Amino acid sequence: MHTRIRYPLLLFFLSVLLFSVSATTSVYAYPYCSKGMCVEGFTPGTCFPEACMSSCVQDCYPDNCDKSDFCGEKKYYQSAECCTGGSVDWGGTCTQDCDCTESCCDPSTTCSCSSPYTNSSTGYGSFGISCSDGCGGTAYDNCYCQSNCTPPSCPDGTSGTASTPVSPMYSVPSGSSDYYSSPSCTNYCNKSNDRDCYCDICLPPTCEEVNYFSAKQYDDLNDYQGEVPYGKTASCRNGEGLPVANQTANCSKTYRTCYCTSCLKNCPLGLYNTSQSLSPLPNLILESFRECTNDCAV
Repeated sequence: MHTRIRYPLLLFFLSVLLFSVSATTSVYAYPYCSKGMCVEGFTPGTCFPEACMSSCVQDCYPDNCDKSDFCGEKKYYQSAECCTGGSVDWGGTCTQDCDCTESCCDPSTTCSCSSPYTNSSTGYGSFGISCSDGCGGTAYDNCYCQSNCTPPSCPDGTSGTASTPVSPMYSVPSGSSDYYSSPSCTNYCNKSNDRDCYCDICLPPTCEEVNYFSAKQYDDLNDYQGEVPYGKTASCRNGEGLPVANQTANCSKTYRTCYCTSCLKNCPLGLYNTSQSLSPLPNLILESFRECTNDCAV
């Protein structure tokens, strides 16, 4: 009988001792955030109620800490013995403990781009960078090029303007322009840019310099003697100034409109090129005595 009584008494005293030790040992570092409010400190009453205060502050809010009752809608029971006589020092609102110590770090989400780059999108390409977020971490951002690169100039013998020969010059096929190349460049943002280059139009020799005529020609009988075909007429190859191999491979020819004259030679002495008035004697006509074909197929 005494043994049965002795054990419950022993357990009771051990419980009181353990509660006293735990109750007087703080498990929180002030200030800290609890349910949106900063707890700056606690003035104990009949006991140091850390375990109790935790429930009071976190589950009941300060108005209910002196009630030995169910606290609000959360239905947590509070100990009047621990809470009576104590008081809580409240600070401002918070979402985390560092709000109460004003030590929270708000990490940056952007990095600063140095000239000639900018943080604003420009349409000339971008590249990624990283930097410290100011809170021990890393932030990532994009920098943008503020301009495009300038492609190389068109080589000698070409220009950036497509052009065609002007009458009496012409090209084959008619109206065609000679595309030569597109020099390009790439800026630091990996954005490319180029320019189109076309063979410069050349100026052929005059018709007279190649033994033809600039105006239409007719023979003694007033027959038109034809236009020189482009394979035989005055011509030159566009893109003068380019390396010959490149010029030949990429640039066409410009032709000048020239005309043929009659290829017939004069009749020998005693004969006439045209009919003569020898009345009353008739003309003696030697058919096909003179015959030839000029470069215009006449």
